[in-house]
Amino acid sequence: MKVLITGFEPFKDLKTNSSEELVNALLEETFDFELAGTILPVSFKRAFTKLELLINEYRPDYVVSFGVATERTVITPERIAINFRKSEYPDNDGYAANGEIILDGSEDGLFTSLPVDEMVNACMAKGIDAKVSLTAGTYVCNDLMYKLMKKSRELGFKASFIHVPPIAGTKGSNSTLNLEELKVGVFEMLNYLFTA
Repeated sequence: MKVLITGFEPFKDLKTNSSEELVNALLEETFDFELAGTILPVSFKRAFTKLELLINEYRPDYVVSFGVATERTVITPERIAINFRKSEYPDNDGYAANGEIILDGSEDGLFTSLPVDEMVNACMAKGIDAKVSLTAGTYVCNDLMYKLMKKSRELGFKASFIHVPPIAGTKGSNSTLNLEELKVGVFEMLNYLFTA
């Protein structure tokens, strides 16, 4: 079983991105499956381009992408991505989406193909707070998730997107979860996929 995970680089006024730190920490762990990962640019144009190249090269069975949601306090797997993008601030290339369709002629929304309710339960069984989210927003995370779900349907792999909060103690964080707790929670979510 081959699993590909991704995080994002820092953006806006964030000095660090908890999704990047989480992915790097997970890549140091040992799983009962083959794990690969990378860090993506916070760019509407470049993020999925980089991910698609890796998917085509690695041919994973599962792809799980992570991003930080600065206002959230728990781990939140996303249930759906919408075919729409709009920026409150520019991406790292200086581009600000002004309210536009991501893929013309495509579905309004695309659901995850992972059992997010059960993954949340597995995480919470370890004492790590998590809940399913019904919106991935309209920024780069949603843009990436929408394109990822479209690609997963074309190639037949399973995929989803998980938002994590900023690590406790970092600027602007209201979360009590530290990096180790994020890692434990997501570790349980990933393991659930192959032990259920």
